Amino acid sequence: MGTPTPCQYCDTVAYDLSELSEQEWQLLVKALAEHDSIWCAIGLLRMCLGIDEDDARTTAEHLVSCCRSWRFDAHQQRVLTAIDQAFAHCPRPEHFTDIDCCDECREHHATLDRSTRANLARTDLGTSGWSPLSFINGPGLQYYLPSFVRWALTPDLLRGGDIAELLLTRLAHSDQDVPLDPAQRSALLASLPLLAQAGGVGVECLVKAQGALASAMAPAGVCLDPPNQ
Repeated sequence: MGTPTPCQYCDTVAYDLSELSEQEWQLLVKALAEHDSIWCAIGLLRMCLGIDEDDARTTAEHLVSCCRSWRFDAHQQRVLTAIDQAFAHCPRPEHFTDIDCCDECREHHATLDRSTRANLARTDLGTSGWSPLSFINGPGLQYYLPSFVRWALTPDLLRGGDIAELLLTRLAHSDQDVPLDPAQRSALLASLPLLAQAGGVGVECLVKAQGALASAMAPAGVCLDPPNQ
């Protein structure tokens, strides 16, 4: 079924999973997220796509390492596209954490510095007890948000921590160090209900994140609520 092609984001040569039926896709997600079985996923891909073991392994590993390879529903995709567009111009910072603070900050900076928002892997985000999301600075958060939100909306492949909950917690403090323009604020506010649902968090955390984003200061010279023309 078709041929493997390079991913436009991470360059991995893998099969296009859009050819899977919805039932086949759900079985693949279940194999990875619920059974934690790359071997089961490889077997499913071999059966569904009619490919050999090496190609199936590469394709399965691509799925767990590239957030752009995941399938999202129409509403999720609209929200993700808005975030992509709103944060596309955010520059890559020199440092992603306060590297003068501690060894943890330096290690988390090194992890994020090895990747880009195009190829950030799920393993780079760690677990609830050890994640760069708890240490990342404002400019780093803005740069990586398109990837963070995508991984937050996927199942917890590592079974070690919910990225959606970690991201919501970080966004709840975004008014302190993350200046947002109107498009960024609107895109992030639209993503919060999806993140809350994915992370199974309570109303309190959601409301706190909404309040922080609503009051986040704008960059110099930008009016968050310009008057209607």
